Amino acid sequence: MIRKYKFREEDKRIIKEARKKNKDKRAEVRLLALELRSEGKKAKEISERTGMNAPYISQLAAKYFQRKYFKGGIETISGNHYGGNRRNMSVAEEEKILKPF
Repeated sequence: MIRKYKFREEDKRIIKEARKKNKDKRAEVRLLALELRSEGKKAKEISERTGMNAPYISQLAAKYFQRKYFKGGIETISGNHYGGNRRNMSVAEEEKILKPF
């Protein structure tokens, strides 16, 4: 079932403000796609401009509207939700591993 999400002026303002505050490249592409979608561009046009898959652009719009009314808001789109490598080792452990070399 295809849903058409209606972006109100408030939504457009929120997205533009998030783009101004953003410093993450990955989030910038997501926010740009969302902004273009709010301007009425088709997913295929946005895909060509941003390099994202067209179905993912539709998912972003759906995600924005779902989170807007429940929890998280625009931060679910603009936030850095990628974790890092937390497997740190001590200097002694590193020396033990590198000793044969």
